[in-house]
Amino acid sequence: MSSAESSGTIEAKTKSFLKISHVIVLISLLFCKELGPTASRAQTTTLPDYEVKLKISHVIVLISLLFCKELGPTASRAQTTTLPDYEVQAIEEIAAQLNKKDWNFSDPCSNKTTVNSPHTDQYFNTIICNCSISPNVCHIQSIDFSGQDLDGVLPPSVAKLPYLKKLNLGQNYLSGSIPREWASTKLEFLRISSNNFTGKIPDFFQSWKQLENL
Repeated sequence: MSSAESSGTIEAKTKSFLKISHVIVLISLLFCKELGPTASRAQTTTLPDYEVKLKISHVIVLISLLFCKELGPTASRAQTTTLPDYEVQAIEEIAAQLNKKDWNFSDPCSNKTTVNSPHTDQYFNTIICNCSISPNVCHIQSIDFSGQDLDGVLPPSVAKLPYLKKLNLGQNYLSGSIPREWASTKLEFLRISSNNFTGKIPDFFQSWKQLENL
């Protein structure tokens, strides 16, 4: 684990601990407020059972609301992967350009396919995110949408994912030419074979020194 990732984890745990401590303090105050008077009056007079039950129910409801308010956002964030807004916008554009309609944008780094029956024997729907580059945020590092029968175009918006290193769009029906926008990417692996794209291989491929596999 990198120092950035470790720091982010410690910070998240500290925030969760403080939230839980806050809830415990509020619960204690609620019990003192709601049940304290009852206990005091119990020395001189007896309250009806229904009134005691109502007070206890009131405390339980308030406790539940506090947990939802204090811990809810933390739990919600833990279930999903946080991407920068510009990367979310980029993958929405990429999905439209590919004509890919099953990308789960609520959890974009999920590797789970939303297709019940893959179209081909070599269907892949894998997105890998790196959450150790920046604290409290992840970045898309690898996309494999091969064998999905996608019939859009080679997406220019791939250039808007600055941390993307691997892209596999092979065995689809993508058309058009190789976007010049890709010249600014840091791709180390690119596979676009078995598609319907046209045109010549751009000149920038010759200066794409970081590309290890084509």
